[in-house]
Amino acid sequence: MFASTILRRIGGPLVSLVLLASFSLAPAASAVASRDGRWEGTNALAEPFRFNVNNEQVVFVYTHVRINGSACSIHVTWRARVTVHIRDDGTFRAKFVSTMHHDNTLTVAGRFTAPRRASGTLRAVEGEGSCQGSVQTTWKVTKQ
Repeated sequence: MFASTILRRIGGPLVSLVLLASFSLAPAASAVASRDGRWEGTNALAEPFRFNVNNEQVVFVYTHVRINGSACSIHVTWRARVTVHIRDDGTFRAKFVSTMHHDNTLTVAGRFTAPRRASGTLRAVEGEGSCQGSVQTTWKVTKQ
């Protein structure tokens, strides 16, 4: 609360006017928690999941998943340097396509749930080769 007293002569005796103003100051930019840095955790299958954030963008994603096909099982590791903007509501979504096999994809969706926590889903598809299949799971990470 801000108060100011103004003295003014209005055709005779001094009249005191008190002005009251209420305002709030936005927090300084440094007071807002930065998401920049390394975020690490696991998916619901206890496999590693991590990503890096720089300037409100996801810039690197790493995960390892096991995909069970109809008659096989394959371990797939994804490492991707990306530029995925984090929306104002703290969410992001990206789909990655293998440069070697275009039917092999990884889709990641996430939400920052607290200053040092995020969670989301991932879906990996192995659409080419002798062991085709997909896996969908959730993930949780914390800022390191």
